Formats: sequence, C-alpha cells, structure tokens
Amino acid sequence: MIRVARQGALLGDFPLGELNQRLAAGELLTSDIAWTEGMTAWVPLTSMPGITAPAAPLVPAYAVPLNPAPVSGLAVGSMVCGVMALLLICTPFLWFLFFFLPPFFSIPLALVAVLLGHTARSGIRRSGGSLQGAGMALAGLLTGYLTLAVSLLFAVVLLIFGIALFRAAAESRRTGASASTITIEQRAAEAVESPPAPAPDSRLLEPTGH
Repeated sequence: MIRVARQGALLGDFPLGELNQRLAAGELLTSDIAWTEGMTAWVPLTSMPGITAPAAPLVPAYAVPLNPAPVSGLAVGSMVCGVMALLLICTPFLWFLFFFLPPFFSIPLALVAVLLGHTARSGIRRSGGSLQGAGMALAGLLTGYLTLAVSLLFAVVLLIFGIALFRAAAESRRTGASASTITIEQRAAEAVESPPAPAPDSRLLEPTGH
C-alpha cells in the first residue's frame, strides 16, 4: 500500500494498480506526494517505483504548490509551557512581586512541558512527515528539564540554609542556657564564700549608768 497526500492533507492508502488508474483519470496529480513503509521521507508520487505518469498531466506541477505540513499543537504547547516555567523560576523580581508564588507554578508547568514534548515528538515521528514542530517540542523538553534542574538546586540550597538556621538557633539556646547556669552557680558560690556579718557587741547595747 502506498500513502498519498496533497497540500498537507492525507488522501488515503492505495495499491499500485489503483494509483496508476487514478493518475490516468486525473483523480491524482503528478504533484501529489507519496510514502510507503520503509521510507524515511515523502517523495513525489511519480518517483515511486511502478508508477506510470500520464503522458499529458491535466494540471502542471507548478500550478499546484504544496503547502507545508501543519505544526503539531502539542509541540507548540510544550515550548510555551517550558519557556514560561523557566522565566518564572529564573526571574527573582517575579518572586517578590507575587509573594514567592512563581516557583510553585513553574514546576507544574515544567512537568506539562516535558509531557507534551515527548508526546509531540512521538506523534511527529509516527506521522511520516505530515506534521512539523519537532524543534518546538525539543525546545519545550530542554526548558522543562532545565526548570526542574534549577528547582531541585534551589530546593537543596533552601534545605542547607534551613539546616544551618536550625543549628544556629539550637546553639544559641544552648549557649544561653549554659550562661544562665553559670551565673546561678557563681552567685551560689559567692554566697557560700562571703562570711556572715559580725553580731553586735552586747556591751555596746547596755545602757550606761550616771
């Protein structure tokens, strides 16, 4: 079976004999393109083995320009989500403007970009050239994975920073408690070491006689 397309639209799969009949009847044009299993790209229909071009084509090849294949919508979505995710994670100004919310939105966008990118590239490969947008899908994959890598780096930095703050606070509390204990012990030692005040002389307290 040979697959035939015209101006980006798929006409169908036909056996070799039927293709020659349709070409002779004018239902298929010499400007149409064809593809069959084992081929890596679409070729002009008349260049397929076994195809007999009509002696007088009804429509000249230059009169039927081929439109480019449509772009995969999944590839466009992947690129848009990946670029937005990367901008959100790498623009500190947006963090302060939106109260540190952008990083939480960038990770879901990056995951969507990666998912759409892989799906789009798979669909483009299976289309046999009838879909374009492989470069856009690749851009979405790269920006999506880069955003996830930057997010992981930020998470590690924040974890290290949080651990350092926790240790500093614990050390500060430990130091304060030690200082308080030392002060109490010093006061107790001073109280023990200080001699008691001498008792007043009773003779001084007796009244003197006249």
